[in-house]
Amino acid sequence: MAEAFDKKVIAEGVETIEQGELLLELGCFHAQGYAMSPPLQPERLPQWLASWKPFLQWTQGHKK
Repeated sequence: MAEAFDKKVIAEGVETIEQGELLLELGCFHAQGYAMSPPLQPERLPQWLASWKPFLQWTQGHKK
């Protein structure tokens, strides 16, 4: 449905690498959840953004 309306989907509650892999296979490239980070205080966000790297399983073989 998101594709039909030209909208992006953000999956919430992604807690495992495997959940992220499945979402990528389904064409969902935006997510949030504990797999990426627990909730952060706003002042910690810049440090997290500078240091976070996606899991290799999420970057190998998937195209946006």
